[in-house]
Amino acid sequence: MARAGAGLLIDLASRLRGSVLLRSGDSFGAEATSVRHLNIFTVFSKEAREKERARLADELNRGYFDDFKELKRTGGKVALASQNLLPAIGAVQFPKLTAYDTQGRAVVLPINYVEASDKSQTGALKQGSLVCLAFRASAQSMIDSWTKVFLTSFHSSRSVELLQVSVVDSWFLSLRPVRSLLLKSMSSPVLSTGSQPPGRTLYAFGDSYYFRKELGIPNMLSGYVFLVDTKGRVRWRASGFATAEELASMISCIERFLGEH
Repeated sequence: MARAGAGLLIDLASRLRGSVLLRSGDSFGAEATSVRHLNIFTVFSKEAREKERARLADELNRGYFDDFKELKRTGGKVALASQNLLPAIGAVQFPKLTAYDTQGRAVVLPINYVEASDKSQTGALKQGSLVCLAFRASAQSMIDSWTKVFLTSFHSSRSVELLQVSVVDSWFLSLRPVRSLLLKSMSSPVLSTGSQPPGRTLYAFGDSYYFRKELGIPNMLSGYVFLVDTKGRVRWRASGFATAEELASMISCIERFLGEH
């Protein structure tokens, strides 16, 4: 998959942003069912109506221009990277996310490498993954500032897998026929002129609102990095462009993480 193709896909999604039926607790990236306002269970469920009101108020209070102003003010640094390895007990659970590779194969995150049966995809037993999330093409340079140092520092280690996930926030593009065409185009030689991103590249489609809320992701223009263990617990996190101090923290935390096993 080329970087140019990934950027094109995410930018297209930003123009086609819509909503699918995805309630809190559902798997983001699962098959789109319908436009959520037409679902009979949503209409008659008081809890669902309250969630929809809260979501509407949240989205009205913060839009694209708010994200853009914050991006200019902070450079995408939503929060400083974790200075220490987050304790496993009480750690935030990485929400379930169904993503796809360019061959259309589904990969459910977080990956439990202990229970994974397809060794051809997961490789040797790993202890976790460094999950990079980009909701807009402009966030790729932020992601690169972390992954380059990660690959340099841990190139000889196969214990942590690098997963680069492009989040396509559009209900229309999540429809199976459209999604299949887009994934096929990502592996086309026509779009393979850019450099191949390192690690495993995946795409997640659909309404990401509740997924972002669970992970505390307020700004879709920034890039996000999470160290996730094999039980799906977030042990370290970062956002925006990496600083020298934060990169040192990332290396130290991953080394300590690997030392736990």
